[in-house]
Amino acid sequence: AVTYGLYRAGCESRSASWNAHLCPGSLDRRYLQLVIESMDGDTETRSLVPVALTNLEDDTVDLMNGGQDHGWCFGYTCLKRLSTFFAIVAGGSRNRVDFTGTPPGTVRFHTLGYGAHPPSLASSVADNSGRLTVKMTYTTAQKHKVYLGGIFVQDANVAADGTPYFSLAGFQDRPNVVPAPSDVCGTNAFDYNKKELEFTLCVCTRLEVRTMPTVRLGLGLDISIENFYAGDLIRNLAALLQIPPSRIRVVSIVGGSVEVTLTIEQADPCADVDCGEEGECDDGQCACHDGYTGSACERMLCHASCEQCDPPGSLDASACTVCAASTPFFLAGRCLGACPAAHVPVANTCTPCSPTCGAAGTCTGPGSAQ
Repeated sequence: AVTYGLYRAGCESRSASWNAHLCPGSLDRRYLQLVIESMDGDTETRSLVPVALTNLEDDTVDLMNGGQDHGWCFGYTCLKRLSTFFAIVAGGSRNRVDFTGTPPGTVRFHTLGYGAHPPSLASSVADNSGRLTVKMTYTTAQKHKVYLGGIFVQDANVAADGTPYFSLAGFQDRPNVVPAPSDVCGTNAFDYNKKELEFTLCVCTRLEVRTMPTVRLGLGLDISIENFYAGDLIRNLAALLQIPPSRIRVVSIVGGSVEVTLTIEQADPCADVDCGEEGECDDGQCACHDGYTGSACERMLCHASCEQCDPPGSLDASACTVCAASTPFFLAGRCLGACPAAHVPVANTCTPCSPTCGAAGTCTGPGSAQ
């Protein structure tokens, strides 16, 4: 039977005076705060509530509503509220999130909890109290990509070249991977039969699920299923369309004279963009974290007049080593928009005029005849 509220296995019965359950600190489970955010442009206007968070171990359901209206009137048409939801979850648990209506195109998840540092992102750990899995169900077989801290994490049910395992040699070519709380942070897998995406989330990490635009294509082929799998339809079709095979997904196959439904994904503008640890790719361009700049967020910000500085990150105007385009002239460690009196730019460096030109003179070069 469904129980509403928070996961409370091992907790004492409800206290009438508290109107709450007492959960001893000696329990193996630690509780974490899970934050769920819609990152879509309509986050203030499209209602997703109630949002249900179900613990898959005991079917405990936490129903969450939206925040209070922060609009300027009391009419229904101007009601606005951020689609951000806060839940309490048990570490080491498996959970499912259900939205009222279609899930947002981009959903961000992050957890807050005990401890000052996140668990290692490089390996799984025996202590799963700071980890959990979250499952989402989609009504259509679109492509969903998972980004951990802005870095793309490949679907565990997809081959290294980006092609789903089942589309290479049938649905039973390889068992579906099911992420567990003990897996590496960001581990994710899409079940193409159930249309379910599940991923491992760790405390103090930020994970985004982004839905990629796709085109659906239906084909009717007068061949048996055996011959269909024996051929190389996906790669041949990709060659015809002049796109990588990894952008084609088999959604469904009907026996007899085989009917196949395919989806063709939009090319990912961030597929080959590396923004390092201090930036995130947004539509093919790096959006740098505060204090960093550069096409790949590889440099710390300097003073506004500097393109590069020493030490890196210095905001001292006299620490410039390379000048910015708006202040191209170098003088005594500073970058200027124009050289001062009695100086002339030589190779973008302000060079003093010859003393024969006078203290306030002008010149075309450093020589006495200039």
